Amino acid sequence: MIKELAHRINTFDYYFEMSDDASKFNSGSHEQYLINTQLQKMDDFTLEALRELITKDLTLTNRYFNAI
Repeated sequence: MIKELAHRINTFDYYFEMSDDASKFNSGSHEQYLINTQLQKMDDFTLEALRELITKDLTLTNRYFNAI
């Protein structure tokens, strides 16, 4: 579960908000919501393990995913 979530965060389209395509924007917003929902259910130990698997800059990921 942690590796899958880390992969979703690492491959997340961080530029979806700039898209002119409404379906791409909606898809990105939905994926952001799903990831945040999973993050909110994690304890501190699990979140720390997840942070170690994230290869993206945490400044960027924190903009979209509050719990990280």
